[in-house]
Amino acid sequence: MASFLARAQWLAAVALTAATASAQVPPPVGADEFAQRRAAHWAWQPLREDGPPAAGHPVDAFVDHKLAAAGLRRAPPAPPHTQLRRLWFDLVGLPPTPAAVARFVADPSDAAWAREVDELLASVHHAERQARHWLDLVRYAETLGHEFDFEVPNAWRYRDYVIRACRDDVPFDQFLREHVAGDLLPVKRLGDGGADESVQATAAFWFVEQTHSPVDAGKHEADRVDNQIDVLGKAFLGLTIACARCHDHKFDAIRAADYYAFAGFVQSSRYVQAPLCPLDVQAAPFQRALSAQRQLAAAWAKAHGAAPEPTTAPLALRDGDRVVASAEDPTTGWFVVNDGFGPQPWRGPLCLDPAAAAPELRQLPGAFWHSAVAGRRREGTLSSPTFPLTARYVHVRAAGEHARLKVVVDGFHLVRAPIYGELHKGVGHPDAHWVTFDCGAWSGRQAFVQAIDQRAHDLADPERDRRAYPDEAWIAVQSVVLSPHAEPPPAAAEPPLPPHAWTEPPVAVAAALAALHDAEAALPVSPTLPAMADGSGRDVAVAVRGDHRRPGEPAPRRFLQALARDGAMATGPGSGRQQLADAMVTDGAPLVARVLVNRLWRQLFERGIVRSVDNLGALGDPPTHPELLDWLAADFLRHGWLQKRALRQLVTSATYRQDSARRADADASDPANLLLHRQNVQRLDAESVRDALLAISGRLDPTPFGPPIELAQETIIRARGRPERAGPIDGAGRRSIYLAVRRNFLPAMLLAFDLPTPFATVGMRNVSNVPAQSLTLANDPFVHEACARWANAVCADRALTGLEDRLAAAFTHAFARPPAADEVAACRDFLAGGGAVAWPDLLHGLVLAQEFLYLR
Repeated sequence: MASFLARAQWLAAVALTAATASAQVPPPVGADEFAQRRAAHWAWQPLREDGPPAAGHPVDAFVDHKLAAAGLRRAPPAPPHTQLRRLWFDLVGLPPTPAAVARFVADPSDAAWAREVDELLASVHHAERQARHWLDLVRYAETLGHEFDFEVPNAWRYRDYVIRACRDDVPFDQFLREHVAGDLLPVKRLGDGGADESVQATAAFWFVEQTHSPVDAGKHEADRVDNQIDVLGKAFLGLTIACARCHDHKFDAIRAADYYAFAGFVQSSRYVQAPLCPLDVQAAPFQRALSAQRQLAAAWAKAHGAAPEPTTAPLALRDGDRVVASAEDPTTGWFVVNDGFGPQPWRGPLCLDPAAAAPELRQLPGAFWHSAVAGRRREGTLSSPTFPLTARYVHVRAAGEHARLKVVVDGFHLVRAPIYGELHKGVGHPDAHWVTFDCGAWSGRQAFVQAIDQRAHDLADPERDRRAYPDEAWIAVQSVVLSPHAEPPPAAAEPPLPPHAWTEPPVAVAAALAALHDAEAALPVSPTLPAMADGSGRDVAVAVRGDHRRPGEPAPRRFLQALARDGAMATGPGSGRQQLADAMVTDGAPLVARVLVNRLWRQLFERGIVRSVDNLGALGDPPTHPELLDWLAADFLRHGWLQKRALRQLVTSATYRQDSARRADADASDPANLLLHRQNVQRLDAESVRDALLAISGRLDPTPFGPPIELAQETIIRARGRPERAGPIDGAGRRSIYLAVRRNFLPAMLLAFDLPTPFATVGMRNVSNVPAQSLTLANDPFVHEACARWANAVCADRALTGLEDRLAAAFTHAFARPPAADEVAACRDFLAGGGAVAWPDLLHGLVLAQEFLYLR
């Protein structure tokens, strides 16, 4: 008992000490120390413009200069087949074809190498390979994780966007602008079929793990925004900005005010499903549908001898009622995404279904934002301004069918019982009525109302979990009222319209109905994907010691103080993300360029010039070749931010093409190969292992793009949130980048080979060598199936006339080289006594060899 009491007293003392410490605000970094940090660290400095130290290839000149200073020299070129295998896996993630091997071995000249490089860079397979690198940085996933692993609808469209951007060699500054503010760019980049490519990049913000029922939505928002800032800072700037959440950065020239300035950009933005091919509501096709609605109303009224009268519907407000937003006054700050709600609120009669057997004309009382003004197939999201919940009830005047309303508190979208079920309500009545939300549990928090008419379900949708909403859905919203009263304010009744009394509609009415139907049918419906949308711009208060419950002074939204040329930033009424993107590619250009070329270098040389590729700050590794890094970054900027050109420059260097064989004298002077006296040996990453098996077995389906391929049901663990859909064991032959990425159900084979879990930026994957990898290759059903297919293809190929031809083809597929004489002899002996399964077993043995897994 005495020891128990002593321990309890000790724990109480620790708790008291922690509480006392948490009440103290650490002193901010002074101006002098901040300036010293900025001046002392290399990454904050402008790019040096020093040219290469010698003639020839610039990469080789810089590397050879450092080697010579250490009394070393570069290794000789690797054998042609080794070079080619390395190049193919680095640039396209696939093994070279036997034809490519034969071609290059016959002519390993520099000109032939350059042609091979250009062909690979032009391939869509290169785009898929580069896209996979980028998906690691934005922790791409198609589900939210946590307990139920809810889906992010249409997340896979972002993956296709990245592949297209890599295919088209979109300049990286444009790529960055699209990621930060693609929804706000004044000139959008249009892609295949006129799709808005720019907005699709903003989906990257929403690949953040989220909890569906947090006790504290404010804490959830703080953690979500922290992850979004962390990914943005590491992926583009190579800085750990999120380390300044609780106090000024301990080592870098980053203040807590910088962190909360970035938080302001994010918290002034909202999750939506944005259209890929937005329809211009001011253009003739959309206006034709609106005009047809009005002409129908006029024809209908004329048939009854009455003129349609627009109505107004003022609310009878009581003490304490406050109108947050009203369609009667569209200047109250509505935010509209997609075309469903048209250019402005609708006032007057409306026909929801002109093709119905007995079409009706309906009229809501007053002005409403109506998502069916151009037909029920239209989609859209309508949001109110952000407002503090200073009263208990939120009343929304609405009408609709198969649609929904949400009150989004503290940016929390996963509104679902048992805690947040009150905040998500279906709208299923065509007459105007009040929908009331009891928000007493969130008093004082920031909120906005969202009216949603779209096929894609909501995040953690309680009404249509993982299922699409019907096409005929629509919603109309008139007012959002914040009130202390549980009962909504009195509102005008719907004005009566004369019902049709005819068996057949008059000719003019029939013609107007046909014209409306044709105009609505002519409007294409765009698919959607998760994206950012602007909301009410606001500066976020610096949270004392990172505690969102203890707000301090607001931090104005701006770029990092250490890089910004101007201290202030004119963000306007919205989020200001466009201004942030501009600053990142102007003020931050040297740092962004260093980070990017360092990532490209890591892809080709196993580690970056700065080994800590996601952290170029004070706690990161220093560059091994700082002059080379700066020259590459400056050259990258001078030549239009083009990644393919930068990659071409690196792989055409002798430094890249050199052998990886160890030399005792060089290893003694440079044991970690920091000076690059030889090429580094690299193990294939997880996707390349699987894709190589598909390629050599002849099963690879080269079709790019499209929805994800679900994992085979037998490979998925049985747990809550387990997907209902399933795919074939070989993933239909599609490349690994097209497999579904469900956070709680990642493919076991890829995990064995160090596929990262998608929770944070991963610029350099772990590379392990564990028994699970050999066991996976030995036992996985997919591997056995691939080897059986491969064996059938080798044995059925009539161009291979004998055993030695078949062995040469198999070895070339697996290792990009023919077998040696002793290997031929061993294989012949194995096949002689192996029976019917000899060939599959032999080829399985090649897959199990270390040479299959490593690039020399």
